[in-house]
Amino acid sequence: MRRFPLDRLAVEHAPANSVGVGLLRRLWGLRLDYFPLANGRTAEEDWFEFSSYFQRHDRDVVLFRRGSEVVGFFVNSHDLVEAQGREAVLVSIEYAYMRPAYRGRPEWILAGFRLYLSLLVRHPRTAIYYVSFVFANSFAFLTASFGRVFTLQESPPPFERQLLEWYGQHAGGARWDGVRGVARYRNLPPEVTDREQKPAHIQALLGRFERIDPTWRDGDAIVLLAPADARALASTVRRVLSRTRSGRSGRRAPQPSVTVEVHHA
Repeated sequence: MRRFPLDRLAVEHAPANSVGVGLLRRLWGLRLDYFPLANGRTAEEDWFEFSSYFQRHDRDVVLFRRGSEVVGFFVNSHDLVEAQGREAVLVSIEYAYMRPAYRGRPEWILAGFRLYLSLLVRHPRTAIYYVSFVFANSFAFLTASFGRVFTLQESPPPFERQLLEWYGQHAGGARWDGVRGVARYRNLPPEVTDREQKPAHIQALLGRFERIDPTWRDGDAIVLLAPADARALASTVRRVLSRTRSGRSGRRAPQPSVTVEVHHA
């Protein structure tokens, strides 16, 4: 693994299928802290699906460590997709979790930006989008980070609509409900905590999410598509600078949770 120390967290990038069973079980345990089993789902089923997901050769994992403790991680992959006679690179940020004490830190944002730069070098003339299934907390975090997002529930343009539908079918598998535009999970999504203490713009984003996905507490996740363009870059820079200034001053404003869940059937 290659280690990139950033402030107090170390960031490691590695092929997902290189993660040993011991570490994989620790990551699975971190996941279950935020998405407990529900609706008759067994631990054996959940572990099989989680561990199998890491075996694909085209996926990478990013780990965030404080000393020897893994405090967060996400798995990513990318696909070249054609829609409306155009191509786009869809970057999937999957199985993403961060312990509450470390949420909102710039390392997470910078790791995603590093991934974007590597793809930009490989696909300089192709539009790049980040995509994921999301619940309330992750919708607020990602929308605040990118500044502009698309969902099937908010009348997206034809090109983005086809990308959203492709991802829903491709990543959702048997969970995907194409009529409603949601993926149905058998894990309980985390509730929004300390909502009244969050910044006004985060509260507004949470309200927006609940209007377009009113059954999210039942396990219904929507697809979020975020263009990686100049607007997103500017938003990312602002958030990183804000996190850095907050850390240096010893103050930490309330942050939205970082919890994104994706499974392939």
